[in-house]
Amino acid sequence: MDFLVRIDGTSCDESNGAGRLTLSGDLSIRNAQSIYQQILDAKEKCSTMHIVLEQVTSIDLALLQILFALKRDLNNGVQLTIADQDSATTNWFAVSGLTSLIQPA
Repeated sequence: MDFLVRIDGTSCDESNGAGRLTLSGDLSIRNAQSIYQQILDAKEKCSTMHIVLEQVTSIDLALLQILFALKRDLNNGVQLTIADQDSATTNWFAVSGLTSLIQPA
């Protein structure tokens, strides 16, 4: 299964420049470059970005590295939420020691 990137809304919220980006499906290294580019494209349109992971079928270190670098480079301009809190995705963040990247849902 390929990944799906859904940008909720056609533009950022004009009052605060916030955008919401939903990632689902196969978020593995096979799709890492495309995922990264779509996140950067969305970030250019919005001053802040709320990234939601939901219905993730596959995730690996490549996506975790992308999200960690994005969070580090953009400081507080990016929020990350995992919609499926009981999922294996949550476990990936716990095992990698990157749970500090996750905002409460």
